Amino acid sequence: PSMTLKIKPELSKDQVESLACNLEYTTLDMLVTSWELIDTCETDFSKKYFSISDEPEFFEKMLRFWVNKEKVKDKHSSLFKISIAIMQDYSDTVLVTVSDENANELYIDVRIKEDPEFNDISAKLFANKLLQTELFGTPEISKSFISETNGEWIIETDGSCLETILGNNNFVYEECVSNNPTEILEVLGIEAARYSLLKEIKQVIEYDGGYVNYRHFGML
Repeated sequence: PSMTLKIKPELSKDQVESLACNLEYTTLDMLVTSWELIDTCETDFSKKYFSISDEPEFFEKMLRFWVNKEKVKDKHSSLFKISIAIMQDYSDTVLVTVSDENANELYIDVRIKEDPEFNDISAKLFANKLLQTELFGTPEISKSFISETNGEWIIETDGSCLETILGNNNFVYEECVSNNPTEILEVLGIEAARYSLLKEIKQVIEYDGGYVNYRHFGML
């Protein structure tokens, strides 16, 4: 399944690229190059954080995730956004601090709150769980592509999720198309699904020059 999505004209190219990236399903492991379990240490950011906040008790070691800088840039994301996504899922368990966004090497430090039963093995298992953290996007969409035609921006996707699109005001709903009739039936109803099926059949027949008079389609 796929979608072709028309974007509202007031959006800039940068906004369209960011919108396309935010549709793609992205988990932490897609941006991380490696990780390690290291002795807890202070960074400039953590020192500033703890200077204005009470420092809870942490496990003696912390997880450091090394992040691919180019991939973060390509996703129009940032370490700050990634840290927020992690904290939303694990706010009661961890504290997340990050490196300088402009540093040559980017990393995310995850401090684990003290737990008597926590040990090195538990930390490594927890690291693998953290790598599956959903950062942004929807699981149904694996990839997106943008193009410009006559000054109009179009996003095409691998995968389909009409509910997500219809809840986003950046799209021209009337000109957003999915080729997934099952999803169209669930979201838009049987008439929309029927029209989608007829359109797909017509495109297949006419792909190599074939022709079917519309009255035959009208019977369906």
